[in-house]
Amino acid sequence: MKNKDGFTLVEIMFAVAIIGLLASIGIPSILHAFENAKDKTKQSHIATIEKAKSMLTLPELVYAYGRSLEDGAEFGEGDYTEENLMACIHTAETLEELKVDDNYLVPGNIGTKAYYTKTQPAYAR
Repeated sequence: MKNKDGFTLVEIMFAVAIIGLLASIGIPSILHAFENAKDKTKQSHIATIEKAKSMLTLPELVYAYGRSLEDGAEFGEGDYTEENLMACIHTAETLEELKVDDNYLVPGNIGTKAYYTKTQPAYAR
């Protein structure tokens, strides 16, 4: 009998089956991790905007800059502008930079929480 190098068909089929099983377990986990990362990024951006909105209503800022942001102040009116809001945030220059995939961040008014939407808001036009 001659010694033959190589693998048998059964060995190759067994290896392919194991690789397929590992891939079927691993790929959904990786895709789920990407979605979780996007959600955490959105939550972080919303928290940043909420912090900036609260900074805009600090008594020291109202006194120093004459800002009178009251509950219900609409974004883009009076002193509640993108420029003033972004001045309180050091990680981004514009709200457009806080876009995640095709979702836009809407800062909301002073009394409501920021949120993400697929509809392009006025500041992004």
